[in-house]
Amino acid sequence: MENQKRPVPQVAQKSFDLKKAGVAAGILIAVFALGYIPSCVSARGAEERSTRLQRNLRLLDLQGRLGMASYEANRNNYASAAQQSTEFFNGLREIIDNTGDATLKPGLEKLLARRDEITTNLAQADPAVKEKVIDTVGSPQSLRHEAAQRKPLVDLLSRLPLVAEIFATTIPTLYE
Repeated sequence: MENQKRPVPQVAQKSFDLKKAGVAAGILIAVFALGYIPSCVSARGAEERSTRLQRNLRLLDLQGRLGMASYEANRNNYASAAQQSTEFFNGLREIIDNTGDATLKPGLEKLLARRDEITTNLAQADPAVKEKVIDTVGSPQSLRHEAAQRKPLVDLLSRLPLVAEIFATTIPTLYE
């Protein structure tokens, strides 16, 4: 038998089209971005809401302490009132140090400025301190209310640059 050479079947080679691959990759990136962007925005929003709610809860707790200080001062129990006001002002200092909310900080610092005056009057058992503590009791609530009214617009405006940047980098890749 002779060495017969059989013809080798030729496999049709498909040409790899770089342009089609680029369009497919661009579409894949766009689909990924369309799923990724909303989840990032909602996660960031949830984290901000959680932080804001924790701060508001802490402010409510402090307001309760200040209310107890007012109650004790009205009962002429100045030692207990001084203890409650000290806890209030220490907590207020902690919130001021930890908050990044520029709309809330000045009002809280204004409340903190009354610390020495109220503490001194309580230590001296001065009956005039009762009015000062009562005036201070409503302040944290009004500060929270003012900050809450301005916050949604700030949240919306802070997200716009992120979304614009992501779309600016994603969309041109679709047309290359």
